[in-house]
Amino acid sequence: MNKIPFISIALALFFVSCTTIKVELNKVNSSNVKVDTINYIFSEFHTPYRILRPEEAYNFATTESQKIAAEGLKYLMQNRYEDAAETFVNAMIESDSLEKLWDYFPTIYYGSINYNWRKLEEIENVRIGSTDSSFIFYKDKPEFNIEFIADSVIIPIKLKYGFPLIKVKINGKYYYFVVDTGCNITLIGKNIATKNNIIYGNKETKVKAIDGYITTFDGFLPELDLEKIKIFNFPVDVVNRNDAVKSKILFITFIKCDGIIGWDLLSKFDFTIDYKNKQLILRKPIEKNIVQRNLFWYHIPILKFYSSSNYPLLFFFDSGSNLSHFNKLSISRVFGIDTNNLKKSNKRLLGAANKLIKNRYYKYSNFQCYTLANDEISFLSVNKVLLKDIWQDYSPVSTDGILGSNWFKNKAIRVDMLNGIFEITE
Repeated sequence: MNKIPFISIALALFFVSCTTIKVELNKVNSSNVKVDTINYIFSEFHTPYRILRPEEAYNFATTESQKIAAEGLKYLMQNRYEDAAETFVNAMIESDSLEKLWDYFPTIYYGSINYNWRKLEEIENVRIGSTDSSFIFYKDKPEFNIEFIADSVIIPIKLKYGFPLIKVKINGKYYYFVVDTGCNITLIGKNIATKNNIIYGNKETKVKAIDGYITTFDGFLPELDLEKIKIFNFPVDVVNRNDAVKSKILFITFIKCDGIIGWDLLSKFDFTIDYKNKQLILRKPIEKNIVQRNLFWYHIPILKFYSSSNYPLLFFFDSGSNLSHFNKLSISRVFGIDTNNLKKSNKRLLGAANKLIKNRYYKYSNFQCYTLANDEISFLSVNKVLLKDIWQDYSPVSTDGILGSNWFKNKAIRVDMLNGIFEITE
């Protein structure tokens, strides 16, 4: 199983002065506001695919790969991941020419979303080099399961530099984990595995973090307690060091924790991160008939927002980052911003791989956008937005920005992955 997780924890260390970001929220029912969708005229495949218009993308597809991509994207936007995975798997089985382009999608799906190990056998003979992957490690392990003793639980949050930390129980012992939607796998430090006799393999894997690579091993967590919710037989990556996350400069440690609750586990719940009241609420998901969706998963959780001119914007939702920033090129184009007239600043970030990275940002005021879900419109007005000079794209669908915890520090955000709903409340 070829995993490409994106560990997004990035402790923002401000070596220059910065202004506190203020985010105002205004919510209205969609029946009270006229939202005109832009009528685009397309001439090729990539533009409609980029802005999540799978039907138009399919019409302009010139290759079989593009048709499969458009069909899979349609299922992804409807949160029908089983259908999407089946579409990609069948395409790979029928045509070797598609294997190189799309092989990693169903693997990540089955490895990070479904955890049905037997289904991995469907693609074992399709993937090149599958026998040298973690498929072998997980193949004979018992099935993953969640036991809801209560339909919902409330877990206190400790905010550390804006990062939400919770206490989890493993084998009767408590540990601190970061709640990180930007990390698509759940991680534990090697000390947890050693102290609790947790099984993990001996094959090293290089995992890409926001600021470099760390070494991990495929592991297997027999039981994880989240209050009255019990997780059984959950796959984890064991980080080859005692702390899953440890960020320090010289001899000063700014943050460290035993593990990361990643998107692979969080996506199994209808959950709320309440920054204002410092609590995490986990609920048993219930499928609803939702037409307007603004959240879907394509390697990372992606939110669909709109600019004031109704141009669609795609944001990567990353609770493991305390800094929100945006693609200077795409945002300046959409909003008609001349970045030459904006103030510039440099910020240094220290991330999970314990490396400093320096980035240039542009400060833009009066940023306004909105999102539409479940017949409700949420308008956001921000008095200071950082436009990043150099952009890293984390998904086959190009994103316009990363929404971190700093936008929601006095608010609560609800994420219902099953129904594709992202909600913001005061």
